[in-house]
Amino acid sequence: MIDDLAELVAMYNEGSWAWGDFVHQVTLLIPEVAVHTIIDQLPDALRDDFVTWLRTTYENDVPADSFVSIGRQSHPEQQRIRLELLRAWLRAHPSSKNRQ
Repeated sequence: MIDDLAELVAMYNEGSWAWGDFVHQVTLLIPEVAVHTIIDQLPDALRDDFVTWLRTTYENDVPADSFVSIGRQSHPEQQRIRLELLRAWLRAHPSSKNRQ
């Protein structure tokens, strides 16, 4: 497992992160780490919930500059790239309810 991801998972398991904080921190690993790599390396117990959260949060048409994060703000260009990569992964992996 990627060291940064392993550290985040360990901190979450220890109770240092609330779910929302944890998943937000995981997304900040993008674009340095590919979305599929993060998802593949998440423990089974967290993977489905993470993907569900990604769909709920990012599977929409809201422009990147309209997303607001509480706390430290990322650079707008990094946020745009991150959002594009997340949405590309979601389009490439449609949920079973979106398949026709």
